[in-house]
Amino acid sequence: MRNLILLFLSIFISGICPAQLHTLNFHRIGKKLPSFIQEHEKRSGESFTMKFDTLSFFLVEEQSSENLINRIVVDYDSEGRVSEANLFLSGGTDTFKYVYHYQGSFARFSTMDYFQLVNSQAKFLGIQRHLYDAGGRLISSIEYDDQNNIIYGDSLSISYDDQSRINYYEYLYFELGRWKTGKKTDSIVYREDIPVSYNLTEVETGKSGKDTLVAYRYEDVAFLKDDFSFLFPDFDEWFEMDSLGVDRFFLSGEDASKDYVKSPIQFNKFKLNTSGTPGQLVMSADYITGDQILSQVSDSTGQELYSIGYRQDEEGRLTEMLTTYPATSPRVASFEYNKFGRISEYRVVSDLEDLQEILNYSVDAQGQLRVFDQKIRNESLEIRNLLKFGYRTTIDKKKLSESHLSAFPNPATAEITVRIPAGMSQEASASVFNALGEKQAVRYKAGGVGEVRIKVGHLPSGIYVIILEDRQQRVFSRFQKI
Repeated sequence: MRNLILLFLSIFISGICPAQLHTLNFHRIGKKLPSFIQEHEKRSGESFTMKFDTLSFFLVEEQSSENLINRIVVDYDSEGRVSEANLFLSGGTDTFKYVYHYQGSFARFSTMDYFQLVNSQAKFLGIQRHLYDAGGRLISSIEYDDQNNIIYGDSLSISYDDQSRINYYEYLYFELGRWKTGKKTDSIVYREDIPVSYNLTEVETGKSGKDTLVAYRYEDVAFLKDDFSFLFPDFDEWFEMDSLGVDRFFLSGEDASKDYVKSPIQFNKFKLNTSGTPGQLVMSADYITGDQILSQVSDSTGQELYSIGYRQDEEGRLTEMLTTYPATSPRVASFEYNKFGRISEYRVVSDLEDLQEILNYSVDAQGQLRVFDQKIRNESLEIRNLLKFGYRTTIDKKKLSESHLSAFPNPATAEITVRIPAGMSQEASASVFNALGEKQAVRYKAGGVGEVRIKVGHLPSGIYVIILEDRQQRVFSRFQKI
């Protein structure tokens, strides 16, 4: 969860456009993203209704009020897929638009164009292209700038045996003008659909600080709860705001082991020779069970290097990890869960750190997630992030048309004029909603022929929706109040 939240906030809170962000460190996302996103409603229980229309980000500094950083307004197509997302930075200085395209009825986008709006003109910044395998798994994500140069890329090469089990997995990322291998798993032997041996090529950082690919053979392997999904991680994108992103991220059925257990509890690890055969034993692990599952890791001589103890609750969810090195106090990571099945508190305590994260979810009477409240603190720092979700429940979810409603001036300061579309009654009523879907108190009157004038001078700066309706139809448009 930690990596995803930080990524999510870095994309949208910072206000950095995708091209700027990806040239920094985006290629590492594929290595870090946890596989828990696949746990979408795995268990029964409460979950959130998430087809949100707005998402507002607030940063709360210590003993201060909420500071709005930016806001996202989302539109959906007739099949309920995100069609457009607009990112408005606080202060109204920059706006970014993301336009999603789909192949047929497939729920996940194939391309996404992104633009910066400058003086109401859309400046094209780039495009992201996705490819999926036959099972709907994202296997390629490449982003190009406005000159068609690759900014970043992630790719999976996966093959399956005749029982639909993965027998080859390779993750590639694009960096400094070329594709590089981030991780490779092959020569996999299964027993009852659980891997018991495999080759794993890992990136290791040497004494010089340079990353090097090193190949190992794992034999006699066992996994905590038989979960080996960390061997074949996805690199799901946060630009998939609804088709695979926010919706699943906030739904129930979370288990901390998906985020934090990244190695088998039993194995013999050999370095592969240049011929591809196992060579020297470099490490091994065995486990014992009791009030916890204790995995003890040793070097090639049998000398213990460290141990990891796992404790679980009655539902089998990870509640504690104790990592202990000889002659040191254990590093204790603990997890608590709320009624939604989500992690509500995460804490790490050791001789070197004391980190706590508290997560709260506020849900309305319709089961819709309204506020996600994240507090992070250590010995010297406390950070609080608020994500506030808005829904057009007060507006009515029936399909609205934006194409025939003209509102000007935009941005507006004191008054905005709305032209009544042809075929709509001249007695149509006007309503204004803020980006959280809350109806605003406004005065309006008939202007010229076919026009309505709305007083907006008293409204705070921000993005608003005007809805004009009569008995037959309802149309809307957005405007910015400055």
